[in-house]
Amino acid sequence: MSVEAQSLTQEDQLFILMQAGLYLTATRGFAEPEARSCYERAESLCVSLNKPLVLFAALRGLWRYSLVTNKLSATMQIAKRVHSLARDQNDSALMIGAYRALGVTLHYLGDFESGRQYTMRGVQIWRSEGVQSSVEEVTAPAVSCLCHEALFEWLLGEIASCRATMAEAITLAKDLNDMHALAVALYLAGILGHFERNPAKVDRLASDVIELSTRHQFASWLAAGKVFRGWAHCASGDTAAGLSWIEDGIVDWRATGSKLSVPYWLALNAEAFKFLQLKANLFRLIRFIESNHK
Repeated sequence: MSVEAQSLTQEDQLFILMQAGLYLTATRGFAEPEARSCYERAESLCVSLNKPLVLFAALRGLWRYSLVTNKLSATMQIAKRVHSLARDQNDSALMIGAYRALGVTLHYLGDFESGRQYTMRGVQIWRSEGVQSSVEEVTAPAVSCLCHEALFEWLLGEIASCRATMAEAITLAKDLNDMHALAVALYLAGILGHFERNPAKVDRLASDVIELSTRHQFASWLAAGKVFRGWAHCASGDTAAGLSWIEDGIVDWRATGSKLSVPYWLALNAEAFKFLQLKANLFRLIRFIESNHK
């Protein structure tokens, strides 16, 4: 923008800003401030050029940034703008993304019933119409809706159906060849694996997330994979190595600037220390039994 005599039209500038926003978000994480700058500048260009579809994508970018860095009340205001724009366009594909924004925000606000209603609507549109979005997305909205639908099902006690829904989300991401959506789905599946107290499953998912994120340079999901791998090791008895993975993962996650999920990661770290204490108590008990047996 500061180069003299540059020949970029406003349309050119808008295209570059949106592409940069996509790649910065995918590789550096949702909290990347340069991505936010891209979307903020793109928003004003969309208004002046009357580009409602691109505006929708720009608002989605600002929503993602707000979700992981800002108060959720502010995030909900952006989600409502996303929903209003999609409704005005009368576009089914956009509505899937809008329902995702509302549902995910309500999930982190703790309103599971209302949040689920929105993600269910997004899933229903996808299953009935199979529409593809006319704007580029960092993560396929249908995959995200399915993932959070699975989380809602778990939180509301529908354990069997939540596993099937998460499996559908992973399959859809693979079918769409959407590697970022696949990384997100594997990450959220890891959360379910932790809820199930299944170290083997979490370790497998962590390996998949780490491999995929290393290959495509997804900073956030690579950090999450490290934490999950660490928890799985600790839960399986390898606490020394596990704690190292967890602590490295938390450092890397925080380096992306994301505040979202930090309390959850710290809880996993505290749980790992509990495993360590249990292991020490077990060794003391074994030594006590052995000494008395002699």
